Amino acid sequence: MDKKEITQRNIVEKKVIEKERQESEDIIKILYSKMIANKMNLEFDQAIHDPEIIQVVYLIDQDVDLINQKIKKNLKKWSFLEMNPVNIAILQLAIYQMKENKLPVSVIINEALNFTKKYSDVKSKNFIHHVLSNVSKEYYE
Repeated sequence: MDKKEITQRNIVEKKVIEKERQESEDIIKILYSKMIANKMNLEFDQAIHDPEIIQVVYLIDQDVDLINQKIKKNLKKWSFLEMNPVNIAILQLAIYQMKENKLPVSVIINEALNFTKKYSDVKSKNFIHHVLSNVSKEYYE
């Protein structure tokens, strides 16, 4: 492979990664919005119409009880009901991704921590890491 081919390949890979990151971010936003609408007894109106994103949200919704049980099982001094909804959304997506086993666990956890840094508070990063590290043992060991 010459330099031009390598450069083109790197550009394509970066675009794919950025697209996947944006899709994950959109999924987190939908999950978060649904939780807030539900807490306020409001009807949820989904603004995103990408079929792939809708499919993942649907699959997470189908497994939400199991996913939330995995979160609850790994809470030490926290209460699920008191958790920041954005942290729940980040964890739900990450645990779904672990279940699907399409990405390395290190990538899933790293992306979740990046979203936590972007959308949550500093203290949540260690909490998210703790929960995902424990849940990952169920899927990857």
